[in-house]
Amino acid sequence: INAIVPCRWHAWRRSVPLIAVEHAAGALKSRSEKMASRLCMALADRIVLLTPEYERQLAASHGGLYRPRKVRIIANGIDVAVFAPPAKRVAAPAEVRLGMAARFSFSKRQNVLVRMMGDLRARHPEVNWRLSLAGDGQELRRVQSLASELGLEDQVEFTGLLDEAVLAEWMRGLDIYVHASDGETLSTALLQAMASACPIVASDVSGIRNLLAGAAPLGELAANDPAGFAEKVADLWSDADRRRALGVRARAACVATYGNDTMLACYLDLIDEIIRER
Repeated sequence: INAIVPCRWHAWRRSVPLIAVEHAAGALKSRSEKMASRLCMALADRIVLLTPEYERQLAASHGGLYRPRKVRIIANGIDVAVFAPPAKRVAAPAEVRLGMAARFSFSKRQNVLVRMMGDLRARHPEVNWRLSLAGDGQELRRVQSLASELGLEDQVEFTGLLDEAVLAEWMRGLDIYVHASDGETLSTALLQAMASACPIVASDVSGIRNLLAGAAPLGELAANDPAGFAEKVADLWSDADRRRALGVRARAACVATYGNDTMLACYLDLIDEIIRER
């Protein structure tokens, strides 16, 4: 959204519609991003938001500048054929494979998961807990150093960036997907884990809570600290029926609501709407 001014100039020069998509979690926006968000409301033909909760937050933060007629809600979509459960999820009896896929940034909390591993080892020393962290970013070296300082090099793996096909296979190899974050809007990685029918333990924060919580939850919510994650992971690992139920429900919800075909149809309808107005 920080590119809104040159994009508006281009749209005016070419006489084409301009749609701005807001992804950044509202609570984590920088001052410049908040300013750009207000400019988007004024300059774009339409604003696409990912969730109703995000719309409520944006309306409250923009006040009199908010233009509800411009706003549409279109959820992120993923390829639910690529991200699909394995034919059979098999694990070694004494090995539990955990993983998180995300950029290593200040708002993502891979450091919490690394510290969680020490807690899990203390709780259940008989289990070979393994954590795989996929992604790259400015905090990667700091998290790698933390794993080394805690003596967890043999338990924590850093895979780097994975392309879609490799990431899908990586998801299928997990027993539990873990996602620690200070806040999300609608996390693509969480949707990919859901589509893969992988049971999830994630931070109890805005943008995750509204995705996973409910009368029939799609994942477990954890306090955003190592002990909170360790407790939820250990409890979930001890309950195979609950893991299966969470995975099945999450996969069904993802196919029904967050498929890329559904997303594409919504964007095409939105473009048609703007063109008809013109």
